[in-house]
Amino acid sequence: MIERGQGGRIINVASTNAFVVGQKIAGRHYETAKAAVVQFTRATAVDWAPERITANAIYPGMFMTEANQRWSRIHPEVVEHYRSQVPLGDFGHPEDLGALAVFLASDAARYMTGASLVIDGGFTLC
Repeated sequence: MIERGQGGRIINVASTNAFVVGQKIAGRHYETAKAAVVQFTRATAVDWAPERITANAIYPGMFMTEANQRWSRIHPEVVEHYRSQVPLGDFGHPEDLGALAVFLASDAARYMTGASLVIDGGFTLC
């Protein structure tokens, strides 16, 4: 993008686990890695702004990806624990992320950089 000289968009995918601990889920490597994505996005936004390159991050909550569907069959009680804490009452579907990504990639977001956009059905509000 820098060599091309026309600006650009970087969209990182973090997780609400960057700032909310995943209870009843073993291992802290996931939260640590996603928190690193947060700071990487912010640093990149500052470093590349003079090149008209924006960097933003999407922070999804629980989405029913194929991996999470498999995990929910193994640990249904944990999944229901999380579902009960989502104010909108259910988990997202992968296609729910599409419009947000398209917006961030578009010229409508040309003046947005370093932003953290949460899409989690309200989970992190409670």
